[in-house]
Amino acid sequence: MAVVVPSGRLSNQVVRCAVEVAVGRMTTSSSVCTVELSDGGRIPADTVLIGPRFKARVEPFDALGLHTIEHPSGLGDYVQTDANGATNVPGLYAAGNVTDPSQQVLAAAAAGSKVAALAVLSTALLLNPNLHTHLASGSVANYALTPAGWNQLIGHAAGDQLPSA
Repeated sequence: MAVVVPSGRLSNQVVRCAVEVAVGRMTTSSSVCTVELSDGGRIPADTVLIGPRFKARVEPFDALGLHTIEHPSGLGDYVQTDANGATNVPGLYAAGNVTDPSQQVLAAAAAGSKVAALAVLSTALLLNPNLHTHLASGSVANYALTPAGWNQLIGHAAGDQLPSA
């Protein structure tokens, strides 16, 4: 879909008439853009605004039962998650603009980092139900502050004991 401002309708940059249409193609001459509609009609236009529609590519996860839903804004579809990034498929997490089509790059990257950390922690807790005791006592802090610490923490997640720091 596109919003088309027909020729002669711009005055002091105020849009007086705008039409939302399905565009077939656009052509330009020396000063006028003509929008050819999908039904064959033509509108000479001063301005054409085109908004993309976001489509989350979840086909590789179809067999797992992951699905998308329509975003309330009409921007497209997205993967619904809880606050920790968990999807409707146990053990499958999502983050970034696949969960919110309006997210820009920095917000999407930040969400990805947060969800990745929560997913690792959730997995570690599943592997070792007693890990929550270590988390509550603060004994994990020395391991979780660096990539090597996370590796060590996950390496010990399957056992009941964490090495003393």
